[in-house]
Formats: sequence, C-alpha cells, structure tokens
Amino acid sequence: MATVACVFDIRPAPRRPHDVIHPPGGRSGERLPRPGPRAENKWCTASLVRAPEQVIADAFDQAEARDPKHLRPWVVLVDGARHQTSYG
Repeated sequence: MATVACVFDIRPAPRRPHDVIHPPGGRSGERLPRPGPRAENKWCTASLVRAPEQVIADAFDQAEARDPKHLRPWVVLVDGARHQTSYG
C-alpha cells in the first residue's frame, strides 16, 4: 500500500459558505467567491516500501521541526485506516 504525507504552511483565508459550495440555483454573479487558502512551503513524501507508520512519523517530524513549540494550529487529515490514527 502506498502512503503519502505532506506538510505545508497555510494562512487563514476567511470565507463564507457560498464561497465553498454553490448555493441552490447556482451563483448569481453578484458576489464573487473569496479565494481559498494556498499552501506554502510544501514538503511531501511517499513510499510503497517503507512502513506507513514511518512515513507518518516523518511527516510529524517535519511539522515538529517547523513548529517545535506548537504555537500554530496543526491539522491532520487521514483516510481512517487504523495505523494512521494511532501515532503518538
């Protein structure tokens, strides 16, 4: 199984619900959607050979190096496989 991990920085991008999803009936064109967030300083890795736990640990190491005091919010997205949710 392939495991992919990415770490990136992102600035908040406040948006309204209709910026993210089309309202019923579609967009009127009166309000332009606000732009979404843009990833910066991306770091990505993937492997078919290394254990998924190691790829995930590498991603946390990268995040830790960027924010060693945990001053910024961290968001982790996984697909729900048990090995992805047992880090720590």
